[in-house]
Amino acid sequence: MDSKKSNFQTILFAVLGVGLAVALMIFGGLIKTPQKGSANQIQASGSVTMWGPFLSNSVSELVNTFNGDNENITLSYVGKNSQNYDVELLEAFASGQAPDIIILPHNLISRYSDKVVILNEVAFPERSFKDLYSQGSEIFRIPGGTVGLPLGVDPLVMYYNRDLLDSGGIVKPPQFWNDDFLTFVQAVTQANPDDLDIDVAATALGETSNIKHSTEILSTLWMQLGNSITTFNQSSLPESLIKEPSTVSNSPGATGLEYFTQFVDASNDLYTWNKAMPEARDAFAAEKLAVYFGFASELLEIQRKNPNLNFDVAPLPQIKELNKKITYGNFYALAIPKTSANASGALGVAGALTTGAYNVNLLGSFSLQPVRRDLLAVNPPNPYQKIFYNSALIARGWYNPNPVTLDSILKNMVDGVNSGRLTPDRAIVEVNQKINEAF
Repeated sequence: MDSKKSNFQTILFAVLGVGLAVALMIFGGLIKTPQKGSANQIQASGSVTMWGPFLSNSVSELVNTFNGDNENITLSYVGKNSQNYDVELLEAFASGQAPDIIILPHNLISRYSDKVVILNEVAFPERSFKDLYSQGSEIFRIPGGTVGLPLGVDPLVMYYNRDLLDSGGIVKPPQFWNDDFLTFVQAVTQANPDDLDIDVAATALGETSNIKHSTEILSTLWMQLGNSITTFNQSSLPESLIKEPSTVSNSPGATGLEYFTQFVDASNDLYTWNKAMPEARDAFAAEKLAVYFGFASELLEIQRKNPNLNFDVAPLPQIKELNKKITYGNFYALAIPKTSANASGALGVAGALTTGAYNVNLLGSFSLQPVRRDLLAVNPPNPYQKIFYNSALIARGWYNPNPVTLDSILKNMVDGVNSGRLTPDRAIVEVNQKINEAF
């Protein structure tokens, strides 16, 4: 090895080691974030820039407070459009202009794990991680270590129109896919038998073009059926499990897909949705959809779209015979690019932002729910947030090769089944191959 390169790596690891020690002490609660003027402020200095897929104005107050509390560190946040976040990040890394901290969504781990600092088992032991975080946060533990400090999660929940359920004689929101949910669909759907037009849909399932979260809903069904969708093999390489059996089903992939698509089959008694319907959230806001499967972060937008909408929130339905509860969640962590010009400062800031009051305020700014067990143990005063916290605790994600590619793969899968071109079993075999190719 070149001596200059060796010396550079030694210095780099020394700097990262100091930063990690500081960050993890803050992160673990051993160091409390001080007020300005304290002799025990974060032991790092300089400027730190953080990028994330959330608008800047939502976090400006927190950034100002942080900078006021810590005179040696200057934090700046750059909010990106979530749709363009991956593209802009890749361009920044390619040009050597990456920020000091990135908010890393779990579905981009595979695209950035080679570009960020990995916290190995010595820096962040598995025991410490499990004691601090919810199970779903373990998505950030990959072969080699932890890819970022978990920040929060946005769990998938069930929004329901109280008036439409009452009108259908439904006393409480459905709890089980394979039981009262089926009864609910038949009771609430209002469709014209002559032209198959749907006046009121019970649920938005079975399509991809007008159901924004179809990938996440399908993922939930598969995970509830015992399929983790992807895994790391013995060579620490990612691979698809979607066509493999589970302890719950011999073919969880095909079973979940068949369940999902039955609601757009006009010959089925459960017919309640089609391509002609508006986008699902718009239909819910217009009181044409009784149940909308959306993320906790969408609460304010639903209220904004229709301030008079009489709705409530419930957990996502589960499978009746199983004791294990699961919903899908979008997880986020703070990761440090290897190219950071201030790695020790970035790690100190990341540690501070993932604990204590800073973490609570940051979660509120981004409409995320906690992943730290100590925060999830608190009983929130907001009645909606109680459902959100419970859903955050059972939220899970999976290692995604590329979210854009994956959405396209699943769209073609659903379209193939709905058109009759593919059986659910054959569709899953093709998806399995395409996911592996994407990796």
